[in-house]
Amino acid sequence: MRLSMGMISALKEQQMEATSYMDHSLRFFIQAVAADHGQRPGLAKMRSRVKSVLSLLLEQNQLEQVVRALTAMTGLSYFLPEQYAKFQPVVMEAMVFLLKEMPLERLAEKIVDQLLLSPEAQPAVRMCALVKDMPCIQKLGQVICRSPGLDPIFKQALVDLEDNLKTVDFHQIRPGIVRELKGLPAGNRLIAQGRILAEASVCAVVPAEMIPQGERAAVPAVIKVVKPKVRKNLAADLKLLTRLAAFLDQHKAAWGLREFNFAGTLQQVRRLLENEIDLSAEQINLTTAAEYHRKNKHLIVPALLPVSTPQMTVMSREDGCKITAVEQLNPKQRRLLAEALTKTCILSPLQDLGEISIFHGDPHAGNIAYRFTEDRPQIIFYDWAMLGRLSRLERFLMVLLSFGLLFSSKRAVFFAADLITQGQISKDDQVEKEVLDVIDKVFQQNKGGAKGLFGSIEAFFEELTYMGIVFSNDLMMYEKAAVTLKGVLADIDPDFDRNDYLIWAGMAAFLSDLTHLRIHRVILEEIWAYYRSRSGRLLELQKEIGVLFMRACWHWMKRPVQFMGGRSFVNN
Repeated sequence: MRLSMGMISALKEQQMEATSYMDHSLRFFIQAVAADHGQRPGLAKMRSRVKSVLSLLLEQNQLEQVVRALTAMTGLSYFLPEQYAKFQPVVMEAMVFLLKEMPLERLAEKIVDQLLLSPEAQPAVRMCALVKDMPCIQKLGQVICRSPGLDPIFKQALVDLEDNLKTVDFHQIRPGIVRELKGLPAGNRLIAQGRILAEASVCAVVPAEMIPQGERAAVPAVIKVVKPKVRKNLAADLKLLTRLAAFLDQHKAAWGLREFNFAGTLQQVRRLLENEIDLSAEQINLTTAAEYHRKNKHLIVPALLPVSTPQMTVMSREDGCKITAVEQLNPKQRRLLAEALTKTCILSPLQDLGEISIFHGDPHAGNIAYRFTEDRPQIIFYDWAMLGRLSRLERFLMVLLSFGLLFSSKRAVFFAADLITQGQISKDDQVEKEVLDVIDKVFQQNKGGAKGLFGSIEAFFEELTYMGIVFSNDLMMYEKAAVTLKGVLADIDPDFDRNDYLIWAGMAAFLSDLTHLRIHRVILEEIWAYYRSRSGRLLELQKEIGVLFMRACWHWMKRPVQFMGGRSFVNN
């Protein structure tokens, strides 16, 4: 489904009609915000009055009409890029559901926010005001804002939401910090600087200095705490998310989304939000990431400081430029930065030969900074709430899937998908047939490299998800992280081809592994567990691997000059 110019015009006309209806509906609220004795009432009084009007509308069954018009005013019905056009009705209906089902107090706040905007405010500005204090929607916006093909006005508005989020001030979070400071071990001092350094959808960060016990010199630090309003509302938001999943699954047939598993997808969102609010878990992730990446010269993980508590994470302060702020870099530096980010986030987790590899699960631009040291780019990840893990088998199968897609090897792609999903596909002959048809479809769509490697992987995963096939949370996190990173890389260096880079880098690792028989144990011990009763399939799989090995060798000998130093891909 594509959004033609005619469709966009029609949708914009619908938005204008909705705006007209909303203008009419706003008459309900005029009295609520009318001046008292020549002065505008305070926010609390305005919200209280609007809530009263909403209660009346609810009694008269008119609440949904107002919510629908309010949502349409934002242009939400046409802002997604072409490749996601089929989800446009879902996005609209999901937002209407969330707004009309939330407590009237919160809906009143959002209507007052709209009333206080200029009548000439752009739809994108209205949308950003609408999703304020809605972390689940904000996180989605952070990912979407780096998607190629997004309407430029909406993209800039979403980037502003990412960069300039201001929903809390220091005085609002100070009481929580003071409570935590009172419980610090004797001798340790932590001095907050009384301002917000950065704000994200769930947490806020305050600059600070820590003076360790027995020391005189202060250590630059930051304090990270959950925003009070998020902590207050998140439990209710998560319950609402569960109800939204049921609503979407009930109506998905009308949107032509077949077997799309909304409940499973939103359950993953729920877990991710729960991770964000669990600072103790992130502190464990910080320690894990620091140990795992201790030899990685490209990556900086902030150090967890000993004055952290379950309600307050204290880290070393690592200053850098936002990852997409590259105007001052020359073309060579941009390319080095793009390569370092690609290698750290996408390639290294697949090259790791250990039992488990780890990766950052949320690499949107608001989470990443950089700095150059001796002409070497260093990536800084500030937020480690989402830490993904790939097993050794998953790592090998993702490489197998990639090269199956690259060389149009239907059976290799099938085996990789079947094993990635723990044999879900081969258990049912009809499902197996449908998956083989999907593989043909993906090959057809990528003729001439139209979609690129990761575009094909994304399309393949989406098609299998529509069929009700379930992937592990970590594997889906990895795939979504790779998709998120695509737009970030485009902003860093528009000429950088991550597909080309990953193909040759992955080929170096693939050939090295096979040459040194480092996947032999994986095949014999782990894959055997799924195909022990079908030894013929195991033999067929080994044959496919051999064929891919020969084709990879042939392509490697013809690699471009810039990839002749293949060994650099294999080692950190």
